[in-house]
Amino acid sequence: QEEAFDYSYYTGASTGDSPYDVTHWAGPEGYICPSDVVYATPKRAANVEGKWRVIVNDVHYYSQTARLETCLFPEAACRALAPCYQSHCTQKAVYHRLLSFDPCDPYKGLFIDIYKLPSACSCHIPA
Repeated sequence: QEEAFDYSYYTGASTGDSPYDVTHWAGPEGYICPSDVVYATPKRAANVEGKWRVIVNDVHYYSQTARLETCLFPEAACRALAPCYQSHCTQKAVYHRLLSFDPCDPYKGLFIDIYKLPSACSCHIPA
């Protein structure tokens, strides 16, 4: 269901060009920070140390699926909040442990490595 949502679903009745236009924050209900959700089985990724690894997926019916959610408009003003709050959408991440392989060191074999993946789009209101 999440993947079917488009920009108009999140912005509702917003008709102004500016994210601070009154129609942007006074419209009907919807998500405060629009995002894109995919369920992925990554094949390659950089670990938390920045080193590229091959992630074991689709090998003998073994798969590792992760839910990835990325902000459509990071740092944009949060929908449905008045401009006086100076809010903005922030990308959040979570650490995943995935069975991996180092292509530069094949004798290392398979091992669990840690990856930082996008998990949510959150509205931040400065204190």
